[in-house]
Amino acid sequence: MNVDWNLVVSIAIPFATLLLGIWLNRRFERQAKLISWLGHIAQFKTGEMQVYTHAIAVRNDGKLAANNVRIRHAWLPNSYQVYPALSYRIEPMEGGGADMVFEKLVPGEQISIQYLYFEPRDVDMIHRDVKCDEGFAKVIPMLLSRVYPRWAIRISRVLFAVGICASVYLLIEVCKWIYRLVVLTH
Repeated sequence: MNVDWNLVVSIAIPFATLLLGIWLNRRFERQAKLISWLGHIAQFKTGEMQVYTHAIAVRNDGKLAANNVRIRHAWLPNSYQVYPALSYRIEPMEGGGADMVFEKLVPGEQISIQYLYFEPRDVDMIHRDVKCDEGFAKVIPMLLSRVYPRWAIRISRVLFAVGICASVYLLIEVCKWIYRLVVLTH
């Protein structure tokens, strides 16, 4: 079996370049990028009464401002607090529920909304979604974890990149070895 490596390379290089271009475009394109996560959920019993609380956070992780950020609620509790204090408006929706609308979140800005309510409800029964003029927020799962110093994070990224380069080099060497084994022995 003869493999035309010139043909393989002439197909693989444009394909790899296309994937690299897509990745670079998504990585460095100036756009708003909303992410959202659940901060905490808690239930307290005070005497005969049950009190429920939870929090959500919304962050603009992009490079441009997110306009008209809407946190949609199927049911908006009467007691809530926005931190840091930003101006917003409440827009009732047809069929119940309400949108909490923030005019603009600049890049890197983050808001947290804490809710307090007395009726037992699942968090999914309160929130619908988070969106802005530029698109929907990506809901990400979060775990409370230690925050490492920047120098440790940078070192781990460098070591990760070195590991990727070494893995690619090893893969190329294995492919060369297999090629020599298959082509040159027949």
